[in-house]
Amino acid sequence: MSYQFTWKEKLASYKNEFSKGVWGYWELGAWKPLALSARKRAAIRKEVLLAGEVWPYDPPKKEMRNKRKGHKCDRVSAEKRAHTAELMKKMPDILLDYK
Repeated sequence: MSYQFTWKEKLASYKNEFSKGVWGYWELGAWKPLALSARKRAAIRKEVLLAGEVWPYDPPKKEMRNKRKGHKCDRVSAEKRAHTAELMKKMPDILLDYK
């Protein structure tokens, strides 16, 4: 049976690689992937999190979109109805100006 490295030793040996990014990094205008595979990186991350430690190498989470996109025709027709309602309020003045 072979010796299993503990997560602390793995983390110490790949610390420089983890700090470069999640998937890779740009160096002199060329994209360089990490020296260790995503599967090995995920395995080490899982060991660290199971041990109750903090994994600081994840990218920051983006804010979730809360605005729903919807269909353009729905937005346009709602705007048209609002515009028509405003014009109907002005209708008596327009008719008086016409006479």
